[in-house]
Amino acid sequence: MTAEHPHANMMVSSAEAALRSGWPELLKLSVGILAAIAVVAGVIMFVSQQVMSGGHGSVEIVPAAAPEAKVIKVYVSGAAQRPGVYPLKEGDRVEDALRAAGGPTDEADLAKVNLAALVRDELHVSIPARTTESFPAQSAEAPISAGKVDINAASFVELDKLPGVGTVTANKIIDYRQRNGPFRRPEDLRDLKLVNSATWDKIKELVVAN
Repeated sequence: MTAEHPHANMMVSSAEAALRSGWPELLKLSVGILAAIAVVAGVIMFVSQQVMSGGHGSVEIVPAAAPEAKVIKVYVSGAAQRPGVYPLKEGDRVEDALRAAGGPTDEADLAKVNLAALVRDELHVSIPARTTESFPAQSAEAPISAGKVDINAASFVELDKLPGVGTVTANKIIDYRQRNGPFRRPEDLRDLKLVNSATWDKIKELVVAN
């Protein structure tokens, strides 16, 4: 039989004792590492939730400012409280132009005005006045006045007095003027079929388009 060496047995016993005494420290270290990992994971999840729910990490979207409407100028004449040139905006209507001019007078005949029509730059809005005055019939050759009638500025009464025109045609001329702007030349009345050839022959020497 081989004799056991006493020093060898002592070394083995010492190693086993040291190993047993080190297990609690190793266990504590492992638990600490796991706890640190859990804390880091929790912080990451919290920050992610804040970003997704609109927290400090969210991106604020600022809407672009709407472009300003272009300023236009419109001339209001006739039966308005304060006839004149007024600044308006694109998209405004005849009603807005009349409001800028102080509104209609008591004599204004708004039934002959398309208040919903859109206005544009350099438009002339003529507000006709009601009249109870009867005008005598005129012959085709009778002049209206010493001067010619400007079809771009004439009131309903002035147009109605032209030979062969009458109330229906006068309204058509004013309505076209409000919708499309001033006439370029007197012949537009004939070319646009606002008056027939017979009426044009009667008024062609009596009208201008300024």
